[in-house]
Amino acid sequence: MNSKLFTNRFLLNVTFKNVFLFLLGGTILFSCRKDGDVGLSLIGDELTTQLVDTFPLQFSIQREDTLQIKNTGRHLLGVLNDPQFGRTSAQFCTQLIPSTALTPNFSNLKIDSALLSFPFLGYFGDTNSVIQVTVKVLGKRIYSDSVYSQFSDFSNQINRVGGATFRNIQPSVTKQYREPTGSGGDTLVTRNAMLRIPIDTNLAKLLLLSNKTSSSADFLNFFNGFSVEAKLISGNGLVVYLAPALSLSGLNIYYHDAGSFKRYDFNVSSSCAWKNTFDYQYSNSEAQRALNSGQVVQDKLFVEGMAGFKTKVTISNLRSILTNKDIVIQKAFFEFPVHPSQTKIINQITPRIGMVAVDSNGKPSPVPDQFFDYFGGQYNSIKNTYEINLTQYFQKLIYQSNDYGFYILSSNGIQDGTRVVLNSNKTLTPPKLTIIYTKIP
Repeated sequence: MNSKLFTNRFLLNVTFKNVFLFLLGGTILFSCRKDGDVGLSLIGDELTTQLVDTFPLQFSIQREDTLQIKNTGRHLLGVLNDPQFGRTSAQFCTQLIPSTALTPNFSNLKIDSALLSFPFLGYFGDTNSVIQVTVKVLGKRIYSDSVYSQFSDFSNQINRVGGATFRNIQPSVTKQYREPTGSGGDTLVTRNAMLRIPIDTNLAKLLLLSNKTSSSADFLNFFNGFSVEAKLISGNGLVVYLAPALSLSGLNIYYHDAGSFKRYDFNVSSSCAWKNTFDYQYSNSEAQRALNSGQVVQDKLFVEGMAGFKTKVTISNLRSILTNKDIVIQKAFFEFPVHPSQTKIINQITPRIGMVAVDSNGKPSPVPDQFFDYFGGQYNSIKNTYEINLTQYFQKLIYQSNDYGFYILSSNGIQDGTRVVLNSNKTLTPPKLTIIYTKIP
């Protein structure tokens, strides 16, 4: 194992053992400095700091475990399709509640339109893709106090009650929408872009005349809610992120009554239930072939959002350093170069990846470093790499008898459509682990 030696000037008049105990007593948090400096300036001529970056790393591709999902911070809707990851679709379901009590004593009701609306929060993929969206009524109720998995199957009524085909979606562009005025007329209002899906006006009329708007509980028992699904018609695919419960999220019904133009909303609030689900078609993908092989046999590692693929990494010869308890880890970090097959286009490279430890049962386990700014994981467009700092975790490993490796995964996999292909250890620029440590006499 190669090592590089360098020394620093000793600045404090304390014994070596006191330095060691002082560090382990709490000041190991030195690494949370945002500038990423290595260690403390407590190393004198008598101490030697070593840098080791030749640890053999082993990788395997795995599918994400079943995750528990309940009301998430955003809906995911769309389809992504590429030969590396296969086809993954995202859909969601949601409840609605009445915005206000409505007495259905209309004199001459005429439904103009009904739109299931959600403000855009972002997207991943090709906005030139053509996506067909279908809305159905949920066949059974969902509950806000229940927990579901990303695979949960909800029965839908067979009949389609809404939908549209969307082309050239522009999630970041403001648009003008026709809205009623207090005097019964209409005006144009400029708002951030929303996905607005036409809903059958007969269903809208049924909801307005239901006499169930005075109580949210009564309405939830009367109407289960909607499921919203997507189909890719053309293009490489697109997944949009939608706001589940903003003031404009829900069903907007535009109607005329006695000559006045009005709008009534069925909103999505924190008392409602909603969830994302995902469908995977991986059979002919590169990631699936790597998973089936049981080990990485090519030059690619796969990390996917939407609870898709993750990569496990284990480290050989790590104990050759960590068996010595009289050391202080100054810095320990991974570098993961992005594979050249990835398109360097905005929103095509995932902005951040994450890393967690693996416990004895093969389950993900948090690392202490992830709660600090220095942890990293952001994409460096200049170096075309991701760097993740696990200094505290490796210091902790000195006092543990076993380690079971790490998972590289999407930083927000349940609410994230991003994916990235990284270099494996079979490339000219493989991932590497660098540990800089000081031995205390």
